[in-house]
Amino acid sequence: MIDKYLEELIINNKNLVFIGEAGSGKTEIALNMAAELVGMRKPNSVHFFDMDQTKPLFRARDKAGEFSGKGIIFHYQSQYLDAPTVVSGVNETLYDAKRTVIMDIGGGAMGSHMIGQFSKALSSEDTKVFYIVNPYRPWSGSREDIEQTMTRVLHV
Repeated sequence: MIDKYLEELIINNKNLVFIGEAGSGKTEIALNMAAELVGMRKPNSVHFFDMDQTKPLFRARDKAGEFSGKGIIFHYQSQYLDAPTVVSGVNETLYDAKRTVIMDIGGGAMGSHMIGQFSKALSSEDTKVFYIVNPYRPWSGSREDIEQTMTRVLHV
């Protein structure tokens, strides 16, 4: 169950973007958020976009069958050897008021650069972007490490 603080944070936002370094936990958080939102957003549909550009550890698409059974509509591109690709239908879904969008963005700077093409939609007031940090990963040991990694990932 989602806690009240998080519920208030996302209740007025239809587009939720999760970005972070490999192994940060963003995919697991995004999948669980999607599962929670299915019940909160009825009759609106919840769409999950697997936009991870590297997929080195845990891939959302590997869980598509399990989570589709919970009412989540999965979008991912079949890939050969995990070559980076962009899923179709992103803009249409981001702008559709009757659809809630969860985006799992990985792949470091390549992933954050790739979503730049959706910057207008992602800059809207009904979008929240979460940068996920796992303090137990080697690149997240201190505030300086986190800032350095975030700068590299966001390419700022």
